[in-house]
Amino acid sequence: PTTLHGDAIRRKCEQLGLKNYEKHIQEILDTTHTAITKKKYLTEKELEEFIHKIIN
Repeated sequence: PTTLHGDAIRRKCEQLGLKNYEKHIQEILDTTHTAITKKKYLTEKELEEFIHKIIN
């Protein structure tokens, strides 16, 4: 992805079968925004790794 918003993060968390992710949405958005700013994009795998790292 090159941009993300809260709904996209929620859908990805649901696709990954994660629970109790709601309290982490802003942290995930901040982390991914920083990475996208540096790199211009994230791969799907990188996004999933960020989500897992933050939630777990």
